[in-house]
Amino acid sequence: KGIEFDIQGQILPHWSVIASYAYNDAKITEGGNNEELNRQKPNAPQNTANIWTRFSIPSGKAKGLGIGVGANYVDKRNLSLNQNQTIPSYSLLNAALYYTIGKVQLQANFNNITNKTHWVGGYDYIRLFPGALRNLLFTLGYTF
Repeated sequence: KGIEFDIQGQILPHWSVIASYAYNDAKITEGGNNEELNRQKPNAPQNTANIWTRFSIPSGKAKGLGIGVGANYVDKRNLSLNQNQTIPSYSLLNAALYYTIGKVQLQANFNNITNKTHWVGGYDYIRLFPGALRNLLFTLGYTF
């Protein structure tokens, strides 16, 4: 069970924002092992949230240039049903630069700007899946 919502809108004609939140009540409610009842399932964060804002310059010499900034949050997660081992929560900060010329867009994404060590999942403290450290991603896109 849970709830999820997104909201997006234009603050100004060339400034947009999108935000989302999810509450995930992923608990075992019935089954053969009573010790596992009402415990959050492994690798299922109870709360996640994201926000992204983008501003594009509409005119002048910098027309087509845009910048975006955003963050995402993932709540702590259990590694197993016994809840003795958890992965800590984390927040990541990301940014992007865009340049659009007609139907072509060049984009540079700066991910995990603070170089935060974080874990995206795992089975126990020996088998954890690390998230990506600070990285830069370039994209060239064409709109048909």
